[in-house]
Amino acid sequence: MKPSSFSPSPHYPFGMLTPGRNWSAESEYRFGFNGVENDSNIKGNGNHISTFWRQYDTRLARWMSPEPKSVAWESVYASFRNNPIYYSDPNGDWVKGAGFFRNLFNSDDKIDAENKAA
Repeated sequence: MKPSSFSPSPHYPFGMLTPGRNWSAESEYRFGFNGVENDSNIKGNGNHISTFWRQYDTRLARWMSPEPKSVAWESVYASFRNNPIYYSDPNGDWVKGAGFFRNLFNSDDKIDAENKAA
């Protein structure tokens, strides 16, 4: 199955699956919240996410390792600048601007230009 941005599983704001409401049609689809791969072998179904750089616990809404590009005013374990609706961090290395709202109000060309400039 090819990954897509559509996820039929409802999530709490920081990515934890809503108990009893996750979708499974005996498929091997392994992507979920924020478009990253779920790792159910570590902490159970939907409780742990593996990104390219780090591991994320959806129940705590915190990274399991320090931020590689930290800033002085924020915890090195904070995820999505504590705002998962506005920001996204699909690789686990740095928060990538306004996730949902940036994609909603800007064209693909403008978003690509912003990503290249960052």
